[in-house]
Amino acid sequence: MPDNAAVAVFVGTEFDSLTGRGGNDGTPRRRTPWGEIVYHLGGQPALDLLAEHEAQFIEPKDDVIRAFLPKDRPCLILMDEVINYVSTYRWLGYGSMLYNFLQSLSETARGEPNVVLVVSIPASELGTWSTPPKTPTTSSTSRKCSTGSAKPT
Repeated sequence: MPDNAAVAVFVGTEFDSLTGRGGNDGTPRRRTPWGEIVYHLGGQPALDLLAEHEAQFIEPKDDVIRAFLPKDRPCLILMDEVINYVSTYRWLGYGSMLYNFLQSLSETARGEPNVVLVVSIPASELGTWSTPPKTPTTSSTSRKCSTGSAKPT
């Protein structure tokens, strides 16, 4: 990987949206997965683009995502344990918001020549919903992120 690459890592088992991350360590507080990713990609200036999204816990869409993605260097976004995050916060609706964000992020990333998005969604976790999800299935997100198409492979 090039030394100048922008790298963001989101781990669903480690991120707590109620307490957030930062705020007491000299970094700005981030309460959303998208805020965490954006901060790692571009620091405070990039996070400033999402100030209202963070405040209202609303996921950014294509134009906003395109604005925070680095244009002058390679960009790698790694998202691990996404199902754990969705499972933990589904009753608050955060899982649906993360799904919407993943949909927009994957669509935007596939159109950018310098952006790679890697999302881990363990197949063994796909059937563990205690109630049916109110959003399209996570398997379609997995296909979308890995193939650029929501059609079954």
